Parts: sequence; C-alpha cells; structure tokens
Amino acid sequence: MMDEPSIGVFICECGGKISGTLDVSALVCGARELSGVTWVGSAGYWCLPNNVERMRAIIAEQKLNRVIVAGCAPRTHDALLRRAIDGIVAPNLVGVANLRDLCALPHHDNPAAATAKARDHIAMAVADWRARQSGSPRVARITPHALVIGGGIAGMTAALALSDADLPVTLVEREAELGGLARLRASDSESAALVSGRRAEIGARGNIQVLMNTHPINVAGTVGCYQVTLGSGQAIEAGVIIVATGAHYSDFQPPTSNLQSSISNLQHVAFVLCDRSSAKMQSCARTCCLDTLRQATEIKQHSRESEVTIFFRELYTAGGTYDELVWNAQQAGVRFVRYPAGGAPQVVNGEIVVYDELTERDVRVRCDQMIAAMPMTPRADTAQLAAMLRLPIDLGGFIADTRVRLRPADCIERGVYVCGAAHFPCDAQRAIFQAYDVAARAAQHLQRGEIVNWAPAATIDAARCNGCGDCVRVCPFAAIVLTRRGGDKEGGRQEDWGRLAVVDSLLCTGCASCVSVCPVKATQVPFATDEQMEAQVRAGLGQGASHLVFACEWSGYSAAEIAGARGLTYPPSARVIRVNCTGRLQPGLLLKALETGAVGVLVLGCAPGVCHYEQGNERAAAIFEQANALGNLMGLEVRLALKWIPPDDGEAFVRAVSDFVDDANRNAP
Repeated sequence: MMDEPSIGVFICECGGKISGTLDVSALVCGARELSGVTWVGSAGYWCLPNNVERMRAIIAEQKLNRVIVAGCAPRTHDALLRRAIDGIVAPNLVGVANLRDLCALPHHDNPAAATAKARDHIAMAVADWRARQSGSPRVARITPHALVIGGGIAGMTAALALSDADLPVTLVEREAELGGLARLRASDSESAALVSGRRAEIGARGNIQVLMNTHPINVAGTVGCYQVTLGSGQAIEAGVIIVATGAHYSDFQPPTSNLQSSISNLQHVAFVLCDRSSAKMQSCARTCCLDTLRQATEIKQHSRESEVTIFFRELYTAGGTYDELVWNAQQAGVRFVRYPAGGAPQVVNGEIVVYDELTERDVRVRCDQMIAAMPMTPRADTAQLAAMLRLPIDLGGFIADTRVRLRPADCIERGVYVCGAAHFPCDAQRAIFQAYDVAARAAQHLQRGEIVNWAPAATIDAARCNGCGDCVRVCPFAAIVLTRRGGDKEGGRQEDWGRLAVVDSLLCTGCASCVSVCPVKATQVPFATDEQMEAQVRAGLGQGASHLVFACEWSGYSAAEIAGARGLTYPPSARVIRVNCTGRLQPGLLLKALETGAVGVLVLGCAPGVCHYEQGNERAAAIFEQANALGNLMGLEVRLALKWIPPDDGEAFVRAVSDFVDDANRNAP
C-alpha cells in the first residue's frame, strides 16, 4: 500500500546563481501550496556538509518520506544527496529539480518568466514524487563458479586466466579434443605451439574441470546463478558464462577454377582473395589475408624456385606486427596483383588473366594450383546458443557486440561474455587478447559476491497481459520472457493466448520501452507510470500556456543543462520533462498534453544509432508518427515535433526549442 506523501522541498540559492535571477521567496510560498508538501525552506548551498546535517535533522523532525532539492543538475547532485541522507529516506524517493540550468541561467534577462517557470518545475517534481512509492533493491548472490563453453584457443586461455584468479572453472567442449579451430587449421607453427601449451596447462590445473563431447542444451536462472544443462545430462551452476565456441571455415569458390593438378606440384601457385570493398567490410572475415600471407611465404621458403602470386582487392592486416607479414612475403619473393573492384581474376588456358591496378596493365600468370580464401563463418549452433543466453546476433550471424560504453548506470553486469571467433572472425592472437579481457571482467564479477540493483523494474499485471510478446520484442536487455501461465517457459506459437510475460527484475533497467508498446496497458515502470507522466504534464501547464519538452536524460536533457550553464537563451515558456528514454512515450500521452492545454509538444532524443537503450529512439519516431496520424483522424491540429539532439550541444537544444516554439505559436488555435 502506498504511504501518505510527506514531501520536503529544499530550495537552493546556489550562491546567487539561482537567487540572483529567481524570486526564492515566491518559490517557497508557491511550493507550500502544493498538495503533499510538508516542509519548504531555502539555503545558500544545501550540498554543503553543515546544511546536509541540517537537512537530515529537518527530515527526521518533520517525518518526511520524500525529498526534492530544487537546485542544480541531477546529473551531478542526485547521487551525492541520496548518499548524504541514506538511511533516513529511501534513495529512490530523493531527487533534484534543476532550477539553475533550466530556469535561472538561461532566462536571466527575464526574472519574472524565469520564476514562473521555476514554480512549474517545482510543481512538476512534486507531482512526480507524490505518486512515487518507496522501493527496495534487488539483491542476488553470485555463484563463485565459471562456465566456459568452447575449448579452442580462446576458451582455454579464458579458463586458465580464471584459474589463475583461484576461481573454479568448468570447460565444456563438444569435440573429443581441445584446440578448436587452431588445432584443425593452424596456419603457422606459433598457433600449434599455443594449443599444445594450453592443453598441458589445463591438464595440470586442479580447479579446471574439462567435459568433452558435450554442449549446452538449456540455460535457466538469472544474473548471479545460471543453471546450464548439458547434452550429457549434467547440470552446472555458474555465476558467469564465457562463450568461446569459435567459428569454422567455409569454402570460397573463385569465379572460374577448372585447373586439375596435384597439391604436391607447387611450381606456379596462385592465391585468390575475395573482393572486400568498403561496402562489404561488415562481413569481412579479417583472417583470410593474414592466413594467405603466411601460407604464401611458407611455400616460397620451402621452394625458392616456385612462383607464388597473391591476387587481392584489399589487404587487411590490422596494422602493427601484422604489417610485417606483407614485408616478409615481399622479401621471400611473393608477387602481388591487385585486381579492380568487380574484376575478379579469370582462368584462361591454364593462366590467370586480370588487370593489375598496381602496374596499370593486364597480366597473365601461369597457374598450376589455385588456392582460394576460406573466410570464417559462424558455427551452425551459434544462433541457438545465443537464443538460450539471450544474446544478440549480428548480420553475419556472429554473436554481436553490445555498446558497453553507452550502457546506463542502472544496467548491471549480466555475467555472460563472448570472446574469440564466436564474436567475430579473428586469428589466435586476437582471440587470446579477447579471452584475457573477458576473463578479467568475469573474475571481477565473481569476486563481487553479490549484485544490487536499484533500478525501478517493470511490473506486469498478469490479469491484463494477453501474452502478445511485444514487450519481449522491444526489451533492449532481454529482461522479459514469455512463460505459460502455469510457469513453464513457452516454446509454442506466437498466437498462443495462454502465455504470460514475466520480468527478470535483476536485468530490467526501468527504461519503460515495454510500457510504450503494451496494447492493453499491462506493463508499468515505477517512477515512470502513466499517472506520474500525466501529473507532470498538468503541473507543467499550471502557469498558463506553455510548450512541453519531453527530453531524454542522455541527450536532450543533457543538452538543456549545458545550454543553461552557458547562459544560452531560449523562450521561457518551455517546460522540460526528463524521461529515461523517449521510447517510453506513447501517442496518447503526447495528444493528452495538447488537450490539457500545451501550445505544442517537442520530443528530444538521442541520434539514431546511439540510443542507450538500443532502439528507443526508433520507437520514439514510430510513436511520433502514430500521434500525428491519430491527431489527424481526430480532427486535431497537431503541434508536435521530434528532434535528435547531441548530449553536448547546447546550441542545438536552443535552436530546436526556439524554432519549435515559433512554429507551435503560429499553428496554435
């Protein structure tokens, strides 16, 4: 049951940066009139130690259960203030309303309008906090055991690195022998030596269990404790899972190749590399060039009299020591011929005929043996394993990258990692580098001992849920799964109405993307409910005709803060509502804002391709189009705008808001 709100509003003068423009006394009086507010006061700096102690005393004396500090940027002071009053008020019921950067500084030339805007922003924060409920963190213990899937060079390296950290490891390999791709097709003696050395080390480790001739067939559990069932019938509990299943080589057939000769006759040898122009680099194997350079050099070193030619379009050596392979091949006498894009070599009467862009002439090269490049492709079971682990697949079929640098602070470490050729085609050296990297992250995760997640996890009303699966489809962190209403994971048809969506609260970041797509309103996210959003809209329109701006906290809101900090001016009628992600919005919410009295509604989100929640901005674009379409059907003159704003571009924010206000005013009834 929701506790009765008792809100304290602590207005900060910020050393004159706020009080120099805003009428703080008027703000105090206005805040006292707001429903749910028990105490209001001001101070020069509420973040100073002596005022923090004063704040703690006021909270205890007034029995406040919600705290709003109306001052500067949430980005810099939210966490600081939550820590300062920890133990008195639940951290998720403490927040900051930015009066300095959104009201005082950008509207310093119009104190009356700036104060009116500040009153609305305080009212918006109070409306939001009044509807909030206290929550508690989700805590999970981490099983101190690692599972490595794949016994190739990457998997063995990762297992040994974890073993060095005194962590128990189970290494699972579907073949009867360790070594993987490096064992089957080692293109140089160094790889063979690595495989042999890794095998011997693993055999000597007491904390590494090796299971051969088996593979995972099911993965259950969640962050901290995964239950993995193997084809052999064994069950393993692990706190981390490292995927190192590798890839395999697929045969590449040159355009024409009817040469018949024995591999032992190596007098005239031609290597043909595939055409990987810039448009095709997304699917480049990355290893073919390196293997070809090594093999061509070995043939020349073995038989000085042989003629070895490499036909290539582009040579991708990744720089560094790999460039030495080109030098070594040239020194050994290997010939290089660069054919034009779309002009692959042709075989005519036992000779390869092609135009050479290096010499700018047609060349004819005698050929007794043609050796085609063999690019890496994903293993057949890669997609199946990725689905079990809820990992994405890229366009090439490999397990895709996740943009870790863009992850929100509320995104916890899942403990599932990918390295080696399962991730993308790579040679042994790159696989080893990746293995050490993920092993270090996995060890840090295991040694943490437990996971604490304060993010407001989505909730699903089972009585309303119709099992459509839309929330599963859009969840960027695979935090929602479909189950039968009896509890067993659903594996049947999409049309089965006996299904129920269930949220893994440890994985949920509270982005609320699921809320925007639920057709029956079964999904809600605490601190971003429909009630709270609508309450903020009503409060933002309290001082008369205004323009509402829904700003993503990672882009538009950040740009608004920067614009204010730099004193850039824009129309003071703009009321900014911060949202985790613009993908949380709904057409009905945008239209309701217009019906409530907004002159116009502007949505500011991250640029396409850099959304912190994967495709949240793409959903925002779809929501925007739906709102326009619905408005037209209802006969409304829709005054909506959508802009992508970089997080560090205050000028872009000012231009977007200024243009939007001008356009909305022209189109207003």
